Amino acid sequence: MTSLSVPVALETAVSDYLPWLRDLDGHFTRHPELSMAAHATADRIEQELTALGLEPQRSGGTSVVAVVSNPRLAGAGPTGAAAAAAAPDSTEEAPTVLASADIDALPFQEGTGLEYASETPGVMHACGHDAHAGCTRPAGSRRRRTSR
Repeated sequence: MTSLSVPVALETAVSDYLPWLRDLDGHFTRHPELSMAAHATADRIEQELTALGLEPQRSGGTSVVAVVSNPRLAGAGPTGAAAAAAAPDSTEEAPTVLASADIDALPFQEGTGLEYASETPGVMHACGHDAHAGCTRPAGSRRRRTSR
């Protein structure tokens, strides 16, 4: 069997987020909301993105959108600075990255008895969308840090 080698920088970056990610995942798991009714979940995502210095906006009631500036065009961060130094008048665009997450739960009664089990009667995250919601913030944070 082949073993995978994880670069130390990646392992460090991921491990930095684990305690926060566990807490946020637990919050979303304990407080699930059905499709198009995930207002508190969207509120929390907005709070997390705002804490990163982003400017999230609502769309369609429960969709949250935040744009992270293109570092090459902004001339910020190591990628942007290097690109700007190499071609200061360039209008070449850097790649665009989209992070999307489903945040809705399912209409099932949870009976796991786990410490982070749903506290909402008849609704639970049995599909992994709680983890989806939690992962968008580290993605935005990592992108935001590398674009400065």
